[in-house]
Amino acid sequence: MLANAQLAGWRILALIAGGLLAVAWGSTP
Repeated sequence: MLANAQLAGWRILALIAGGLLAVAWGSTP
C-alpha cells in the first residue's frame, strides 16, 4: 500500500516536471 502511494507520488512529480518542461520549451523562441 505504501509502495503504491509512493509510485503515485512519483508519477505526479514526473507529470509536474514534464508540464513545466513543456511550458519552458514552448516559451523559448
